[in-house]
Amino acid sequence: MTKNDFKVNSKVSWLLGLSGGILADGLLRILTGEEGNLLVHTMVFGFFAGLVYLGSRLVLRLLTH
Repeated sequence: MTKNDFKVNSKVSWLLGLSGGILADGLLRILTGEEGNLLVHTMVFGFFAGLVYLGSRLVLRLLTH
């Protein structure tokens, strides 16, 4: 894997992680029907963003080798 591939994979992982966090937080807001506690929404966003980020890094690493 070249240095350029690593940069592209990193950017893709960040974008997917951010999207995953936004989607999870949005789904929580839709399911609960209210704005809710900011700390809870922050934790949900952070957890799912990290989870999707790490998962996408693993998948992209496996696909490029």
